[in-house]
Amino acid sequence: MNQQTNQSAIEWKETELGNEEYFKIISSGINNFLGEKDYLSTESIQGTKIKKIECRITHQDRPSRANMQPVLNSVWFAKMKSTIKVYSFSDNNMKDIDKYILSTGFAGIRFDKNISPDYIRHYLTTERFNSEKDKLSTGSTQRGINNSFIIKIKIPLPFLSDGSPDFKEQERIVSI
Repeated sequence: MNQQTNQSAIEWKETELGNEEYFKIISSGINNFLGEKDYLSTESIQGTKIKKIECRITHQDRPSRANMQPVLNSVWFAKMKSTIKVYSFSDNNMKDIDKYILSTGFAGIRFDKNISPDYIRHYLTTERFNSEKDKLSTGSTQRGINNSFIIKIKIPLPFLSDGSPDFKEQERIVSI
């Protein structure tokens, strides 16, 4: 009975990725770094896994597209139409944040602590999200989505009665 009462307190809302109360689109640009890092191009990711490292880079000697800085609590997806390539940086893989630089072919979304990285990562692999991404993709040679359209995409989020995102419900959905 208590479980049922808890479930009824959940309210689902469609929240735009441009809603800065919960999400922030990550701009291009990287911090200066010493030594080498692994460069992840869009070809490096298959589904939600790293399948290969494009190359090792230094800050000074890197491809111009190697210009996206991973941050904690962020999920990245390939902007290209008809592709599902998603990778996240969370407490589970914090060491990866300092290990990689990503291609500008990825869009990065950072979110607040009440949003589950696993929930966002999972949602970005759904047919619903990718269909919307593909509809908003532009370009002639290589169609892809840009930030001005990414911010318009809505994502369903469960909220508690106090108006905050329901982290536990997001995690419960991911476990299913």
